[in-house]
Amino acid sequence: ECVAIVIIIGFSVDYVVHLANAYLESQAKDRNGRLSFALLTMGISVVSGAITTFAAGFFLIFPDIVFFYKMGILMMSTVGISIFWAMCFFTSIVACAGPQNDAGNLRKWFRCCPCCKDKDKQKKARVTSESVKGNGNAGNNGRRDSYKNYTVNEGEFRGYELELEMIQENQQQDKHVD
Repeated sequence: ECVAIVIIIGFSVDYVVHLANAYLESQAKDRNGRLSFALLTMGISVVSGAITTFAAGFFLIFPDIVFFYKMGILMMSTVGISIFWAMCFFTSIVACAGPQNDAGNLRKWFRCCPCCKDKDKQKKARVTSESVKGNGNAGNNGRRDSYKNYTVNEGEFRGYELELEMIQENQQQDKHVD
């Protein structure tokens, strides 16, 4: 049972962490844009992971071994509560009070700290060298261009397209600055 509890801790935070990371990775400035990007990019993965983990727990309740039965019940209840929390409560909280613009960026508060100054210098040097090499990450504040080549078909939600437009505008502004 102790092993099961350690594993369940990971299950309980997994979905919220993935959605929060996608929310922070978004280039959108407002909460709704960031939330829609997070749900479009990670929402399907989170739900798919929850379904498969729930199914794995479901098949564990049938054997006569007590450990498997308890583990299956624990997995199903934890995954059910976690996905409900991530998709209902967490998204509501982020939509109402999630960080916007550069809120939540702790580096801006610790710029006077010598360790952060060194990392900022290293980051600027890396971004400058990447822009010389022609890497797509330059001018994107160190964020990944995961959806650089993504195309939006007619009738699809424009969340990706808006995200790509913002990335392209940022890159054009950086080119004009150079």
